Amino acid sequence: MSDAPVGDRHSEHERRLVREFAALLYRPESWYAGVVGPDGRIEYANEAARDVIGADARDLVGTFFWQAPWFTHDQDVQAAVREQVAAAVQGEASQFTATHRTSGGGTATVELELQPMPAPAVDGIDDHDHAFAVVVVGRRAASESTAADVESALDAVQALYAATDTDDQVPFDDRVRTALAVGADYLGFEEGFYTKIDAGTQFVRVSVGDHPLLQPGEQTALADTYCRETIADDAPTVVRDAGASAFADDTAYDVFGLECYIGAEIRRDGTTHGTVCFADRDAHPEPITAADEAFVGVLADWLERELRHRRERDQLTQQADRLGEFAGVVSHDLRSPLNAASGHLDLAAEHLDAGDTDGRASDAIENAHAAIDRMTDLVAGVHELAAQGDVVGDPAAVSVASVAADAAATALPDAATLTVDIGADVRLAADPERLRTVFENLFRNAAEHGGETVSVSVRRVDPHPDAGGAGFVVTDDGPGFGDLDPEAAFEPGLSTRAGGSGYGLRIVRAVVNAHGWTVTAADAPDGGARFEIRGVEFTPDC
Repeated sequence: MSDAPVGDRHSEHERRLVREFAALLYRPESWYAGVVGPDGRIEYANEAARDVIGADARDLVGTFFWQAPWFTHDQDVQAAVREQVAAAVQGEASQFTATHRTSGGGTATVELELQPMPAPAVDGIDDHDHAFAVVVVGRRAASESTAADVESALDAVQALYAATDTDDQVPFDDRVRTALAVGADYLGFEEGFYTKIDAGTQFVRVSVGDHPLLQPGEQTALADTYCRETIADDAPTVVRDAGASAFADDTAYDVFGLECYIGAEIRRDGTTHGTVCFADRDAHPEPITAADEAFVGVLADWLERELRHRRERDQLTQQADRLGEFAGVVSHDLRSPLNAASGHLDLAAEHLDAGDTDGRASDAIENAHAAIDRMTDLVAGVHELAAQGDVVGDPAAVSVASVAADAAATALPDAATLTVDIGADVRLAADPERLRTVFENLFRNAAEHGGETVSVSVRRVDPHPDAGGAGFVVTDDGPGFGDLDPEAAFEPGLSTRAGGSGYGLRIVRAVVNAHGWTVTAADAPDGGARFEIRGVEFTPDC
């Protein structure tokens, strides 16, 4: 008996149309699907069917369907599948249940449907008794274990909801840690961790488990982690038995020694923020199901929403702070120059009534103008602070060097020197006009304290476990902060320069916070002031 059920008299073009139709109809993520020719050989298998056995299309096309890796574990199953294919080629549709081999080495039950495609007429003769192709459609069979998986997933989701449905009084890290514990228990993994990815480095922010490299504060080059695969895919990354997969030769396997892993990407403002992952140093005893993947995806979605909520909450806090600053300006900052202007005008009136023979009225009026100018500067500073404090909604990729140079043209004296130690191609995600405001205020502060010939430098800094994520620093060679606490320099209305509004550095912090960054001030090691801005999202090609 020949392996091929029947011969074939129909063109490759006709069967190609059937393959293309099957590829369009049965999307990779939903069904196992394929096309078998009249000789019983595979002509097409979709991605879902290939993934079950970890095979490439080239490994399957041309192989007898019943001899493909799905069925080689059991000769009786092979014989049954061959009989069903033979019947389908003869024009008989069928539905049956079989077992198939999985890439993890186990077996699974699948419901298969074989649908014959009637042969087109050849030379005017119809041959409806035979099929010129058979479309095969399959899906995992429903079972009690599947129902149990679904019930377990629902219980886990309910537990996750209970863990995360807390008020803002519970710190963010504590809520994340509770959610990770729920996930680790549901999935049966020892380790759960939330990471921030910045400038090619993975930072562990929150975790459960005892793996020494997955504790909060630990950092690893992204190229040496499993998470690099997670952020490269749209769907969660799943590794059940790393030692028996391609990961066995991967640097991440050598560094972490994790046998199983599942992780999903966390995105923020359209770019990668980090990942949420679960892992174990032992291979997972059971297949990682679609419900497991969906659970991790739900947790990633929650973290994305929580990060947005934190930023919105921070925005409200900033708005409340600015309202307090407005009240402070009205009740305190404006009171002194207002009283001064009133006193100088009263004095001018007295001199004018006395004939003003020595011109003191003019001096008093000039002093009143100066006090009014001071009030104008204060009001303008507060207005700019109000405008700059809003959260940035849609940042763009901006050249740091270009924005710094533009700011220097308007904020630094002609005799000053600017050195930018950042390549022109280095870009970060920011509002370009508001980033320029940061540089302008820092440069203006340097000139006001360091003089006309002040030297200012701008350079990039890498992530640091103690200092924070990547960013840049602005340093000048002025007098520095002296006895003043550098942090106090950001307080509104505080200025060590006569006539200064005291709002320049407060505006810097407002813009920085609006971007989700941080700014700190300190005396530079070689003298002068140093402002360090971190948490910056540099674009991937940087």
